[in-house]
Amino acid sequence: MGKVRFYILTIVFLMIACGVKAATLFKNGHSDYTIVVADGASQSEKTAANELQAYIKRISGVMLPVSNNLETKGRCIIIGYNQRVASMTKSSKPDNNDETFVYKSFGDDIVIYGGAQRGTMYGVYSFLEREFGVRWYTKDYTKVPVRKTWKFRTLNHSEKPAIKYRYTMYYATADDTEWSAHNKNNFYWNARTNNYGGNEACLGAHSIVEYISEDRYFKSHPEYFALHKGKRQGQGQRCLSNPNVLRLVTEGVLETISKNPDYMYYDVSQGDNQLYCECDNCKRIEGRYGDRHSGIMIWFVNQVADAVGKKYPNKRICTFAYQYTRRAPENIKPHKNVVVRLCDIECCFAHSLEECEHNRSFVNDLKEWSRISSDLFIWDYVVNFGHYIAPYPNFSVLAKNIQTFKKYGAVTVLEQGQRQSYGGEFGDMKAWVISKLLWNPYQDTDKLVKEFIKDYYGKAAPYIQKYYKMCQNVITPNTHIYQDKDASGIFSDSFILNARHVLDKALAKAKTDDIRYRVEDVRAQMLYLQKRKSSVSSRINGDKKEFRDYIKKHKPQINESQSYEDYMRGDNDI
Repeated sequence: MGKVRFYILTIVFLMIACGVKAATLFKNGHSDYTIVVADGASQSEKTAANELQAYIKRISGVMLPVSNNLETKGRCIIIGYNQRVASMTKSSKPDNNDETFVYKSFGDDIVIYGGAQRGTMYGVYSFLEREFGVRWYTKDYTKVPVRKTWKFRTLNHSEKPAIKYRYTMYYATADDTEWSAHNKNNFYWNARTNNYGGNEACLGAHSIVEYISEDRYFKSHPEYFALHKGKRQGQGQRCLSNPNVLRLVTEGVLETISKNPDYMYYDVSQGDNQLYCECDNCKRIEGRYGDRHSGIMIWFVNQVADAVGKKYPNKRICTFAYQYTRRAPENIKPHKNVVVRLCDIECCFAHSLEECEHNRSFVNDLKEWSRISSDLFIWDYVVNFGHYIAPYPNFSVLAKNIQTFKKYGAVTVLEQGQRQSYGGEFGDMKAWVISKLLWNPYQDTDKLVKEFIKDYYGKAAPYIQKYYKMCQNVITPNTHIYQDKDASGIFSDSFILNARHVLDKALAKAKTDDIRYRVEDVRAQMLYLQKRKSSVSSRINGDKKEFRDYIKKHKPQINESQSYEDYMRGDNDI
């Protein structure tokens, strides 16, 4: 046995001795590497090359030259697929929109390539993250470790996104294009052209009621509007069986596309209410499709999509499976250029979708839509819209739910969070963690959270970590939370007292203005809860004034409909 071990160790040492010699990218302020990006590379690839140069300078103090000459001699980091990379890798050119990427060493050279639109760029960002520890946590805080030396023997890493189109709908994605690109969000509310490969987008939501507005049509054509409980409803849905409704919506969509050509998706969906049409014609059409409201919606949207497809074959029409249309129809399928946005607004978010009895009907609907849809879009909810600042302990479901969406073939996932301002319950952390999980939902969420807290909260981190665990541990098999209901009842008075004590310690450890500001955002969760539970006592003990001071300083949105200005002007009711 001893001889066997000796021979094995000998072989290992010989392999190391005869193996690839480590290459040094930089050492003590010196490097002999050049970043090479072809002159004909995409804008995002050129952006990535320039950012790689800038970040290596911040990490090492060395400014690597950037060359557009593919014949550059010496040691190189080659960005993007080109003739030189093709010769080295013997690989085929990736599709422009393929976001799979590879970074790999060939001797002393490194190549990073993927699809030209965003794939190569994501490869560069992952190279900086994985090899050097760069983290783009928030728009104001990027972690860039400083190193004197970095060596490598063999690099061979590849990734592809779990979800094709990813939208973390937090304020950060709308407010900061760079943060979004660095964290691999590629879908936003508005179509944008930028140096990061742009993004995909859907124009509009609840748009049918906008194409046939109450102000313009109700008096002259009440028959266009839903007959609900025996009365035409100007503020309700539209009568989808009326041929003039179909004509006007189709004309409106075609005009919208001609004026806004940069979008991938264009919305044709119900208004945000449940006043659907109950006229005989609508009921007759629904009867063909299982007596389901989604049946007439898909029947209607398919016809709009057919007209769009004739003129704009590469455009897609989006519609909602939402509230009264959430259940999939029978005997009809969305056409190939129709995208169904399935919304889980009614679900419990204390437990994952597939593990909670309260979510069984949604999972059944998800299965049915996945069976008949070629392009499924999930609209998921990750905050409490009535109480943005209150604790909402749903971190344990984030990865599992995205895994479920992938399991059933979701092409796009939108995670709707605090989209109206910075701040809110762990807003910065949730935006970063969700972005990571949309790319790869098989990561350990608690590990991501721990990493964020350690880097973001400095010496206050141990107390923030403790508070985070306290919140998550409140959830039991019998605890259910929903996006539109007050969850303050799951937090006892003793919890608030203990959490307040922990967060007071965190604040005491915040030695810089930045860290103090971040801790104040977390501590506001308990001020909010105390005010919710007892407005009188919070006024007496000074918590109400402290919360008001916090609102004045941080300016967060209070809930989906109440801004901080509304709060400051009003009676401070939450």
